Amino acid sequence: HEASMAQKKQFEYVLKEINSNQWDLVILDEIMAAIHADMIAVENVSDLIDNKPEKLELVLTGRNAPDALIEKADYVSRIDGVKHPFNKGILSRLGIEE
Repeated sequence: HEASMAQKKQFEYVLKEINSNQWDLVILDEIMAAIHADMIAVENVSDLIDNKPEKLELVLTGRNAPDALIEKADYVSRIDGVKHPFNKGILSRLGIEE
């Protein structure tokens, strides 16, 4: 519940400030995870894309983007894990994966 409230508060901040022209670039890191966890509605993210200032670059990250957002995107990339230290039993390291 706390995480959900924090996600909503941060997203609301972006919605409130998006038209201030103080930013050239906004990165919503792991927003797809927030969508899949029902913390942020995909419709709200879609509206953000539709109503952002023309010169603002908006970067949305995370796995399994909904088709509705993929259709709106200019760029879509997928990264496949080929090799990772976790496969050798190495857990996350402070400053690297954390």
